[in-house]
Amino acid sequence: MKKNNTLKKQKNMKLYNKHIFTSFFMVSVIATGALVAIPKTTQQLFNFEGINFGSQSEAVEYALSNSRKLESSDRNYYYKYNNNVYSFSERNDVIDKMILDSQLKEESTYKNVNDYVISNSGELSANVKTENNGQLKKVYKGRNGFSYVDIDEAAKTFQNYDEVILMENLNKNSTEQLEFYNESEAIQYLENMKKESLENGEESDCYLVSGSCQDEGAVKQWLKSSSTYKYRYKDYEWSNFAPANLQSINLTSDDQVYKDNIFPFEPNKTAYWININNLGFGSYSGSQYIETNEAEDTIDGKIQKGWKLKEETKINALLSSMMFMSEMYNGLDSLTRALNDKTEAWTLEKDVFNNNTDEFNFFKENVANLADIDLEADDDGLNLKKFEDEINSKAKDMDSQTKTLVFFRKLSNLSLVKNNLGSDGKDGDMQKFEDECKKVLKQVITSDDERMEEIYAELFDINNPKIGVNDIIDVFLNPSSFQYKKDDTRLAFVNVIKKTTELGDAIMNPMSGLDGLVSKYYDAKGRPKDVEVTYEDKLTIVEAQNQVIKNKYKESDMILLDDGNFYSREKVIEKNYERTNDIAITAERKITTTKPAAKAGLENLTGKFNTAQQIWDLGNKLSPYKYKTLGIDFGDGQEILYTYLSIGYFGWELHKPSPGKALTKMKLYDSVNTNQNESGFRVRGSYFTNQIDAINYLKTLMIRDPEEYTEIQQFNISIMDKTEEGIINNDTENYLSKEEQLDIFIDQIFQKYYANMKQKYFTDGFGNKFDNSIDALNSMRENITKRNFVKKYQWKDKDSIKRNYDSFEEMITVQNNYIKNTYINEKVVLSSDLIANTNFDKLDAQNGGQNKFYSIVDGSRQRYFKTYDDAYYFVLRKNNFELNIDEVVNYQITYNGEVFASEEEFINWVRENTKVVNGKEMVH
Repeated sequence: MKKNNTLKKQKNMKLYNKHIFTSFFMVSVIATGALVAIPKTTQQLFNFEGINFGSQSEAVEYALSNSRKLESSDRNYYYKYNNNVYSFSERNDVIDKMILDSQLKEESTYKNVNDYVISNSGELSANVKTENNGQLKKVYKGRNGFSYVDIDEAAKTFQNYDEVILMENLNKNSTEQLEFYNESEAIQYLENMKKESLENGEESDCYLVSGSCQDEGAVKQWLKSSSTYKYRYKDYEWSNFAPANLQSINLTSDDQVYKDNIFPFEPNKTAYWININNLGFGSYSGSQYIETNEAEDTIDGKIQKGWKLKEETKINALLSSMMFMSEMYNGLDSLTRALNDKTEAWTLEKDVFNNNTDEFNFFKENVANLADIDLEADDDGLNLKKFEDEINSKAKDMDSQTKTLVFFRKLSNLSLVKNNLGSDGKDGDMQKFEDECKKVLKQVITSDDERMEEIYAELFDINNPKIGVNDIIDVFLNPSSFQYKKDDTRLAFVNVIKKTTELGDAIMNPMSGLDGLVSKYYDAKGRPKDVEVTYEDKLTIVEAQNQVIKNKYKESDMILLDDGNFYSREKVIEKNYERTNDIAITAERKITTTKPAAKAGLENLTGKFNTAQQIWDLGNKLSPYKYKTLGIDFGDGQEILYTYLSIGYFGWELHKPSPGKALTKMKLYDSVNTNQNESGFRVRGSYFTNQIDAINYLKTLMIRDPEEYTEIQQFNISIMDKTEEGIINNDTENYLSKEEQLDIFIDQIFQKYYANMKQKYFTDGFGNKFDNSIDALNSMRENITKRNFVKKYQWKDKDSIKRNYDSFEEMITVQNNYIKNTYINEKVVLSSDLIANTNFDKLDAQNGGQNKFYSIVDGSRQRYFKTYDDAYYFVLRKNNFELNIDEVVNYQITYNGEVFASEEEFINWVRENTKVVNGKEMVH
């Protein structure tokens, strides 16, 4: 006898609150003892299976007490949208329909979208769409700091020249060109020194150049002025003194110059810290420090609804190594660092420079001079005092070294934003700034573990520019980003990865000895077997953990335990032995205890080792454990990963995780309000959203500072229809300035072409030669009267080398080319901004493209959002998108081999099989 009867219970739950399980629960109540029958007076009775009862209800009660009840439940998962129902597998389809119906689309503007944010959901004011978009204008920075739309006008501000009078040098011990800056001084020299020389019958050394008699100094100065610097990269040659064509420099991403100077970069964003309070299954790792342009409500939505299963191919050696190093520093190493006084606030001077005021002030000066950031100013993006107050009030439980890393992250990001589009100048200041930050961070990020110090030495190496300050901070704050790092960055970390992997194997290897023990007490589905863990096996667990403790900590280390006190390594091991009777191990090889009280003292340490062990297993291909990893993606490679042992049963997972429950966010600081919101490229401290712009900027640097980039650097001069060249040497060990090297080169040219042409003549000081002193003296007087001085237009290049020209037009043409190639910065700005402000440094640089924002239709209203995710999660919230659950509970009752579909069916069957009789009731 069997019928289908289904009782339904409707429940609505949010996706992150559900726990899915399938269970079978059987309760049996068996009558015990003998039936004792005592006859009563004769009456109408109810007989069921030979037993008389005083009422029908007594017969039913008896039957129920001797039956077995079986209860089972099924759950159906579905979504609702617009009065339609969608299955669990159609989740993406229903979301796609919501997005389609909302007409979500990308729009763009030249304006800074950060100026239009009006809510925590990332919504923008409608003005972002309605206000005039403006036009793009390229402007050039003059020497006075003003912006010019005409490069020639900007070049004029750099023009600097003198009109000089060249004169024969009568000092026989000098080969310098004699110059005067006014005629009266020149006349005085001629009437005194030259006149006396001629009257004494002294002849002059004369070298004929273009028919003019000149001394050695004049000839060499002429050669200097005629020389140029020639540079070559691949097959393109150029000089600072002639227009250079950027497009002729063949620079590609395969070139070493590119690899050494252009790196992917994520611009400054709002920073959050994700607190983790994990008391359940699995382990969290990855990026607790998050930088994003997304709104707070969007972050909350991702924490609860944004978890997705990670592909196993993403959990690679680089990621697991970086996560392991991060866990070593933030987890296990943190237990040997002295506790900060909770009442003492973090400050840069105290916690980074140990209250050394001189070093602190020197650092602030470097930041101002190299990165153009005033840490004491209110309007420069990072006021140190305000940052200290903000981080201390918002992140009270964050340790001092993490606060230091957060500070340097904001400082590094701000330096790139402020020095975007090449405004860092030509002296490599931003690379010097990066090196200075590395040195300071290396003093802060230390470990008592010598093996970690070896890894840090590789990490902070200032001779490896491929590892930038932000890469270093990623290791400790955002290790999950390394799964997306490009090959060039991975290559830069080769030694770091190798040493970290060796360290992980050395520390965690004893845990592999517990593999057989776990399988002894848990079945293949992760369910505990009905077997008590023996004392010997408990001791094995404790000894394995103690060996890991010995592998990680030195004998002299003092380790922080849960009571707030520090203990020696041997004392920690002793305390671990004391809890042997209460030790336990989970199916995922996490060590725990059976009694909460027994955890006191070692819970924190054990938890950190458990997390390190699971991270180590992720990168260990020989691990017998099958883990699954869920990731919540905050963009740009920033993820929090949740790893748990995957145990399946009939296609479902036991202990379905709800990782979002353990996470809460904390805002650390707002982004600098600029329009640099897109991913881009870092080039020597400058930031670009477009790779082509980054390459062109590097080409500009190659022209400005060719000594640092080009394959060949030469002095070049054309003389007597010949070209002479000399190598420019930048050897730092035997350093000679460019001017000193040019003097040597010019002297070689002089010796080759002019030294043997020397003749003796009487000269008048104006380039004319005579056979007697009387004619020379008369010519001098006549030329003084007529003011026939040899005048030149002179200017100095960046190496302080004087260059003389016969005409102003020739001089200004060459100088302008040199100025444009060497000094002038440029950027693209909005024409409306240029009207309001002409200060070049104060104008926001446009990246050449437009800034994205997103619009949706909400009923009859148009809404605008800063990011796609802001709009996406708004649509989900607006439509109350959540997982609905129908729980179907099935009941069955068995009685003496009969099966009934429900209690009601069974009761009816009892009634049908009960007979009314006359007799005496039996008391039983």
